Amino acid sequence: MRLLHEDHREGRLSALLRGRASRRALPLFLLLLCALLISLVALLFQAPQQTGRQLGYSDRLRSSLTFAATRIARHLGARTTDVDIPHLEISMKKTAYRHILAKRKESLGKPVLLTSADDYVPAFVRVGDDLSEVRIRLKGDWITQLKDSRKWSFRVDTKRGGSILQMKRFSLHHPNSRNYVGEWLLHRALKRAGVVALRYEFLDVGLNGRSLGIYAIEEHFEKRLIESNRRREGPIVRFNEDLWWKNLLLFRDALRGSKGTGSHEFMASSVDAFNTAETLSDPALGDQFRTAANLLEATRLGQLKASEAFDVDLMATYVAMLDLFGGWHAIAFLNARFYYNPMTSLLEPVAFDANAGKRITSLIGEGSLLDVESGSGFRRFEDVLFSDPVFFEAYVGALQRISKETWLDAFFDEIDAELEKNLAILRSEFTAMPFSRSVYYQNAQYI
Repeated sequence: MRLLHEDHREGRLSALLRGRASRRALPLFLLLLCALLISLVALLFQAPQQTGRQLGYSDRLRSSLTFAATRIARHLGARTTDVDIPHLEISMKKTAYRHILAKRKESLGKPVLLTSADDYVPAFVRVGDDLSEVRIRLKGDWITQLKDSRKWSFRVDTKRGGSILQMKRFSLHHPNSRNYVGEWLLHRALKRAGVVALRYEFLDVGLNGRSLGIYAIEEHFEKRLIESNRRREGPIVRFNEDLWWKNLLLFRDALRGSKGTGSHEFMASSVDAFNTAETLSDPALGDQFRTAANLLEATRLGQLKASEAFDVDLMATYVAMLDLFGGWHAIAFLNARFYYNPMTSLLEPVAFDANAGKRITSLIGEGSLLDVESGSGFRRFEDVLFSDPVFFEAYVGALQRISKETWLDAFFDEIDAELEKNLAILRSEFTAMPFSRSVYYQNAQYI
């Protein structure tokens, strides 16, 4: 799929309606208009899809009109420089698709999506000439990622040791789920600074021949991620979030102020790894996981300082970057991910789910207290870090370094071509998507 960059202030569609477009554009416009009308007629007379709430004709009509309008804008936008948009096509049998629909229907009446291994269905994914056998399921903690009648989020896991775009496991979601290009910028900045960062890109996705539009593809947690960041294989650990989501589901109708069972608290979460069973089956990785889990637990209980368990420079750089790039969402314990480096015997941060690109009104470390006695443990992951004066000093140093205007200038100069390409890909569908580099300079000024 190819896309042309906008150069004119007036879109070709507007000019065409005024009779000033080239004659060659008119047949294309009429063809697209006819296709739109035919698809709308077919939509109005087809049986409603199986969803948790039966979508009314007006809902489906609105969705189709929005989708069709973006496709017309993509084809008629006045552009001069070609940009290739990668295409990923998912294909699955009707039985598998019905299983996906049934899971969506089951989940739509709830605030969150709870998943299990039984949710996966077999499918194939083609990118270019490469066809891969995969298993796939719906994805997304909040049910908002499934409410759109067309654009759902997926988790994809390749089979037989295969990989797609150098990833064995990955997620596909609406770019808005991570604030469009904001998340990509954060990962590029972190990788530039030597912090473990995910592969995060944008592409066009189809399902059984039907276009779903532009998606973000986000790498999941396994050894290819570590290798691409030039690290030796080691376990990736986290605070398990299952109890948090189950507590939310169980007590969603409780009275305001109710604390439920306390199972959603930071201290209630167990420490585990991604692919824990697979990790424990390897003697070396199993030993490393137990060491990593003990380090994480000891810092949470206040038995170890953050500087004794984490790579201080990398962790301080990571948290400072979350400030600069407006990605505070990643510091919550639910989103915290850590790589255990067997060469240093320390934990390193792994960027995830920052929802970056926002203006900041405070710093993550602002108002934190030093040398706070933890008692029976800390209430927040941030307190684990900022209670340690060694970490706090490194964090302040990192803020001072990356908040200089020259640092941002150099960063944007380095990634300018990639940034413009990704903005063009995103705006091929999300034509009104806002973006301004000034947000990051304003954040730097606040710092």
